[in-house]
Amino acid sequence: MTRATAGFVPHITPDAARSSVVDACGFRPRPSAEDGGSGEASQIYRMTPVADERGEHSADPLCLVATAEIPLVAMKQQQILDGSSLPESVAGLSHCFRAEAGARGRDTRGIYRLHQFTKVELVTLSHPTHSDTELQRLLDFQTSLYADLGLTFRVLQMPSHELGASAYQKYDIEAWMPGRKQWGEISSASNCTDYQARRLGIRVRGEGQHVFVHTLNATAVAVPRLAVALLESFQRPDGHVVIPSVLRPWMMGMESLAPQK
Repeated sequence: MTRATAGFVPHITPDAARSSVVDACGFRPRPSAEDGGSGEASQIYRMTPVADERGEHSADPLCLVATAEIPLVAMKQQQILDGSSLPESVAGLSHCFRAEAGARGRDTRGIYRLHQFTKVELVTLSHPTHSDTELQRLLDFQTSLYADLGLTFRVLQMPSHELGASAYQKYDIEAWMPGRKQWGEISSASNCTDYQARRLGIRVRGEGQHVFVHTLNATAVAVPRLAVALLESFQRPDGHVVIPSVLRPWMMGMESLAPQK
């Protein structure tokens, strides 16, 4: 299964977004204590605004995006959608920037936890009555993708204290990583219901009144995490890494990667 056959329209998204949009999506671009903020930890990199000719700074500075979910959802802000167009499903390829605040030095070696990485994110805009079904569709897509790659993985339904500000329901997908000798998160899927839509003004036409859509997101490929899972799962004692059969057409027919001598 591919993004195209699953009905996701591909996009390449920008690396920066207005802090108001980032906040509306449930991420907290908190200013530092020096800038008059609380000084609380944040995963978001806030860009220092440049003063204009009057020496004034923007009240809505840019932030580096932590996920393509932010610009993908924001594409529809202040719009009223036709019900016949839903669900709308898009995929975004982007750089992601994370401060990893609160990680306390965990997983700093290797490529498991990075401040910048590449990711493909899936976003669906759904009618409120269908969002539970759409979340299951996203989860089915993810699990079929990782099963086709031959990974050993598990799906966890996350408790409420593990949910972000916007999420109503969330699943994490963890792959077994032999080199780490533990499970490692490679993906997640969330139903944000109308949290983001209310703040961004995204509605669908209804009888008598317009209602806010539900937004959902899911990670298809977080490149570094998936690379770790594949390399550790398919490396042989002689150092060769067997390439999963579904990837071989894009690897010029190669069946394995040989270690450097």
